[in-house]
Amino acid sequence: MTLQNSSKRFLYLDTTDFLILGILDEKFDWVEYLEFPDKKSASQIHPLLNDLTNRHQISPLSFEGVFVCSGPGSYTGIRLSENFAQVFEWQNKKVYSFFHHEIPYLLGVKKGSWACSAFKGEAFVYSWNEAQNESALVATANIADKVAGYYGHTGAHSTRQLIFDNSHKFFDLIFKRNIRLSPYYFRTLENEFKAQGT
Repeated sequence: MTLQNSSKRFLYLDTTDFLILGILDEKFDWVEYLEFPDKKSASQIHPLLNDLTNRHQISPLSFEGVFVCSGPGSYTGIRLSENFAQVFEWQNKKVYSFFHHEIPYLLGVKKGSWACSAFKGEAFVYSWNEAQNESALVATANIADKVAGYYGHTGAHSTRQLIFDNSHKFFDLIFKRNIRLSPYYFRTLENEFKAQGT
C-alpha cells in the first residue's frame, strides 16, 4: 500500500524498548506499522527505515512531520530516536514527541500506573490520578508492591497497543497540542554510566 494520493505523510519512530517504525496518513491512520522485537535491530535502523520508505515510494524528506517517543528509556535507546528527530529538525521538518508513561492519561485514563524494566535491577514506575503523579526507580523485586494491573510497553495493558489501536485520536492530540518533549532517561547521565557497585 502506497500513499500516492496522500498530501501529508508522517513518520513514527520509537526506540524506547525496541525498534518500532510506522507511516501515518494525513488522518493519522496507519499505512504501515512495523515492530522489531530483537533489541539489536535498533542498530539496523538505517536500512530498515530505507526499506520502509522505498516500499512506499517516499523520500524521508517528504514527510510532513515525525512523531517520536522520547522516553522513558536508557540513554542509548532514547538517543537513537532523538538523533533522528534532530536530523529531521535540521531539515526544517516538524517533530512531535511524547512519553510512553503518559499515553494512557492522554487517551483519557484518569488513574493508573505504568512500569517497565529500567535495567540494573530496577524498574521505572509512574503512577497518576487526577490530583497528582509521581515516578520512581524501584528494585525490580519490589515492583509488585508498587503497582497492580499496571500499563507497560507489553502485556495486557500495553501502551504500544494503545497507540496502534488509537492512532487517529492519539497523534491528532499530539499534533494539535504541538508537543515536543526533551528526552526522558531512566537516570541522570552520571548515574547511567557509573560503574556497578560505586
